This record gives sequence, structure tokens and C-alpha cells, in this order.
Amino acid sequence: MDAFHALARSSPWRWRSLHFRHRDDRSPEGVEAWIVRPGWIRVQEPGWRSPRIRQDTLDERSFTTVSFSDEPDFVPPPPPSPRWARDITPTWRPDGLVAERPRDPYVRYDDPLHGDYTWVAMLDPEELSHHVALTDLESNQRHGRETWWATARALEGYEARCTGCCDLLWGGAEAGREHLVGLDVQTGVLVSLSLVETAHRRWFIENEIVAVDDDVVVSG
Repeated sequence: MDAFHALARSSPWRWRSLHFRHRDDRSPEGVEAWIVRPGWIRVQEPGWRSPRIRQDTLDERSFTTVSFSDEPDFVPPPPPSPRWARDITPTWRPDGLVAERPRDPYVRYDDPLHGDYTWVAMLDPEELSHHVALTDLESNQRHGRETWWATARALEGYEARCTGCCDLLWGGAEAGREHLVGLDVQTGVLVSLSLVETAHRRWFIENEIVAVDDDVVVSG
């Protein structure tokens, strides 16, 4: 159980580039995507001749610091420089997974957004690493890749990437619904998610990983 939680918080340090195919309940036709960390994404959607390409950068204007002093000649120190997650070191477990992530507002964890924050959360499913009850843990092969599975239920204190809009565990702790969750072991990416009971909504995410850390051409 602890290892599953640790894998869920480890994605920022387990891969640099990813090529995958994605489907979910809102876009069953799916898309094909390439991501190069930090901050580059290429998405090919059905029916679109040209792919959508985006490059995110660290923007110091998105961070604010406030300094107070009684000294008349006080000069406020410059704010810390923002950094990508790959440039910092977490606390490691003996098995190579992350025991604790730095809680630093100047560290950017998010990969580029496509659609909504569910996309960001599935690539870095840190919200599954705490305040989530896990049962029925197992490991098997999915599309030829080692995958860890669990039945997951949000507990009080569960923090989604975008609460009320894009919870991976639909409805959060208040709903208390069980989900079947699959994490790719090499990358920590969420590759499968579905409600155990689907009477209320057909909620699913499916990712098929094609390649990890291969050369990706950053161009159109």
C-alpha cells in the first residue's frame, strides 16, 4: 500500500519524455500525445490536419512575494527563482520511489494542460498518494508494461488537482466511490481509471504508453 502511494507521487522524476495514446469518457475517440519535460507537448486529434504544439516556460510574474521591514533603507530581497520539479531532489525511499515531495510554491510540477486538469493529474497522479484508501492491490502486465492496480476510495483530506472539477476519484471524499486504478510502474503515470460502480456515470481514463524517454523531435 505504501509503495503504491509512493509511486503515485514519483512521476516528475521517473521520465523525461512520453509518447502515449489517450481516451476518456468525454473524448472516446482519443488523442495521441508526445510530451518532453519540461513544458513541451504535441497533441494530434482525430480530424485535425496539424497537431497542436505548446511550449510552457517558467514565468516569474506568476509568483508573488511580500517583505516587511521597519528599516527606512530596507531593500526587499529578490524572490526565489522558479524551478521545474526535475531540477529539485525529493526525499527518496530505499526502493527508489519518492517518500516526500518538496512543498515549495516556486517549484512547478505540472506538465502542459490539454483539455482540463484531469490531463495534468493523470500524468502526475500525486493526489492518489495520500488520503486515499487502497484495497485489492495487485501487479500484472498491461500492454506489455508492468502495472500496479488498486481499488481506491477518497478519504477526508483528499486533494484533487482541481477540486470539484477534475477529481481523479470522482466526487472526492464526499462521494466515497470506489475506483479501479492502474499506475504504470516505470513512469508513475495513471494508465487506467474507472468507477467500480458505473450506475451514476461512465467515468474512465485509458492511456496506452507507446514509448518512454525516446528521442522526440520538438517541432511541427
